[in-house]
Amino acid sequence: MTVGEHGRYFKIGSEPFFPVGQNLPFQGVDYPDSYLPDSNYPLTPLGTIAPAKFTDYYNKMQDLKNAGGNYFRFLLAPWTCDIEFETLGDYSDRMTNAWEVDQMLEKAKELDLRILFNFSYFTPL
Repeated sequence: MTVGEHGRYFKIGSEPFFPVGQNLPFQGVDYPDSYLPDSNYPLTPLGTIAPAKFTDYYNKMQDLKNAGGNYFRFLLAPWTCDIEFETLGDYSDRMTNAWEVDQMLEKAKELDLRILFNFSYFTPL
């Protein structure tokens, strides 16, 4: 993806690209009402998002594609897929989280969806 000649649009190859989509920040939560954790929503322990939540997330990606969407926002959140949350520089106990992100990326590629991938989140600060 590049910026078009006039700086007013994106393009992929020689074709204009206009992002149409929504916020699908992370797997493992119910949408749309409870996508941020609170005192009633515990952190997901080390890559243990229930398989049904992945199915739900992938269904929402498919629904987006079916509705004509081509883009969504994904947040590398500490309570879902972040691989460097508890210990900096040591990912040995978070490889399941990396796998979960890989699966989401593969699904997005399969559906030809572009991703606004937010790598940074304010919680660690």
